[in-house]
Amino acid sequence: MTRIVLRVGGLLAACLLGVFASRILGLDWWVAAPAAAAWWLILSGSAGLLRARVTVYRLRHEGPNGRTARALCAVAALEDVATGAAGFTVTSGRLAVLEHVVFLGPALGPRRGAVRDRLGAAIRSEIQRSTPRARADVIAGLVAVVDAAERALSAPLDALYLSAPTILARLRMDTRRPITSARLAAILSRRDAVVLAESRSWSRRRALYDPRHPEQALAVRLLAAGFGKAALDVLRLAPEGGRVDRLRRLARSCSLLADADSRGLLSLPPAVVARWHAELLLLAGRRLPDLSPDSQLMKIVPGGAATLERAVARTPIAVAEFAELARSYPELQRSIATVVARIVGWPIGSVVTAMRERTLSARPDAALRSHLRGLALIEERRASEAAAEFEAALSQAPDFAQAAFALATMRRQAGDAAGGESVLRALVDRRATEPEPLLFLARYLSAIGERERARAAFESGVRRFPEYVPLRVAFAQELVAWGCGAEAATQLDAARRDHPDEPRLALMAGRTLAAESRLDDAARALEKAARGLSGRERAEAWFWLMGVRREQGDHTTAERIARRLIGALGAGQTSQLDDVADYLEERHDFLRAREAAERARRLRGSGDGAF
Repeated sequence: MTRIVLRVGGLLAACLLGVFASRILGLDWWVAAPAAAAWWLILSGSAGLLRARVTVYRLRHEGPNGRTARALCAVAALEDVATGAAGFTVTSGRLAVLEHVVFLGPALGPRRGAVRDRLGAAIRSEIQRSTPRARADVIAGLVAVVDAAERALSAPLDALYLSAPTILARLRMDTRRPITSARLAAILSRRDAVVLAESRSWSRRRALYDPRHPEQALAVRLLAAGFGKAALDVLRLAPEGGRVDRLRRLARSCSLLADADSRGLLSLPPAVVARWHAELLLLAGRRLPDLSPDSQLMKIVPGGAATLERAVARTPIAVAEFAELARSYPELQRSIATVVARIVGWPIGSVVTAMRERTLSARPDAALRSHLRGLALIEERRASEAAAEFEAALSQAPDFAQAAFALATMRRQAGDAAGGESVLRALVDRRATEPEPLLFLARYLSAIGERERARAAFESGVRRFPEYVPLRVAFAQELVAWGCGAEAATQLDAARRDHPDEPRLALMAGRTLAAESRLDDAARALEKAARGLSGRERAEAWFWLMGVRREQGDHTTAERIARRLIGALGAGQTSQLDDVADYLEERHDFLRAREAAERARRLRGSGDGAF
């Protein structure tokens, strides 16, 4: 309000002086307008001259460590950060990229595609080599700049008075909010004490940017800039706590959304799915394709379907925690609104309004909970109760494809294969313009032994929905099981054209191409898979690549890969370790062959792996 009052007061003073001057000189009234403009320029110049004099006076009397000098140094360091140089970490590690994103990233908006990936990799590299002092220096610099700009907003003689709004806008720090009619009414009636605090929100939020514990603040700024995985790396360095846990959940959710938007959920490693299953289920809900009996998701999540059902039950708590984070960190409002909108299925604008009015609430998906309870009952071998849960799920959501497939599976196991097929046929009729029901129908027909009808369903789906990758992948898997490797490779090649950066598709294609003796194509696919995967999946890609190079006669490369595989293959891959041992023995590398055989024996005995 001070800036507005000063400007209005200065304009009124210039007008009065103009009128006064025209009256004194006996000129016409219209001369007052240019005279007022002249007086405004004189007053503005005088104010600037006075501000410079006051600044010089303060610098002389406060000394080099005074408040004015520190403020000017902080703003100068901010200019260095804007040019891509290290500003606040010059002596503690030179984290130039991290500083640039923390200070200016939220105002520039999230990057997309390859640019975001490269920048994210650079940030994560700097986080890994950062020291506690360097991380503290980044947040201390941010606090110093915002403190200086916040003080200058209400101090006309401050050296930063004119540049303070620009500085805060560059940092995207909403320290002052405009007085709207609704907020003014709330202030006058004192209905909401929070509104009064929000009018000077930096004083309320400053404690959250504590340089003694900088990881939370760094994560908030990285999330606001759209770098969820980098925020997770920072939060791994933070002590456990309520707010840290909520920020981790938000960072996981933002990372999942970024991967889903850029590469699809196929890009998520199983280990990530196992750790992030709660966030994945909240965001995808019934759209998650693996919510079916005997799926990979049920095997890798500790506790299986029962754990997933408890995660769905926590939906209201998760939404309330996200809303509380948005109140604490206004710069995260957009990111949180995007996540919550995906959870509750509302438009983002409606979520923002509900968070602002504190009316945001959510209910667990009752149909999804019934379906997950049914899957848990299958794990307990209680088939009739599981079928009842699936029927309850379909009564609440008739188009729930995974529940229909699970119910069909239960009927098939009970001897009613035709009844199970009728459930899926009805789903296909209701959702004739969507590929997912056709996928489940084709899988079901294959499970009951109707190979020709299943092939026809798959081919119909691929013709109608050529870009739906799960349908092509499932068709390829069935073709491999039927002994039609060449056709499977064709389907996987088409899927890879739509998703060229997906390493799991490359692994599947490489295995299929190797079985079809297309060794050069298989080698290229497997090398790409090995670069993009990690853990056991990467070891599997290297194992198949070893076999391809062996068939090609490139034993130098094959032996090098085999030696690496001795320590890379883990539990569940002991048969592959045996093959590695046999190959090394064939190449007369008896010492390494014995090492591989011993490792395989230990893994069989302990059940432990390398990962």
